Amino acid sequence: MRHMGGKLVRCMGIVGATFSLHLKTASYNLQRLVYLKERGIKAF
Repeated sequence: MRHMGGKLVRCMGIVGATFSLHLKTASYNLQRLVYLKERGIKAF
């Protein structure tokens, strides 16, 4: 996740920061899944 901006969050409040980190994590996981599928690696 370092190349996606790391854990630095510029939001007001804990709710906004938590939501932002959840979105970053979800997008990272989707990118990783695509990477694995393209290479024929069974992800699950």
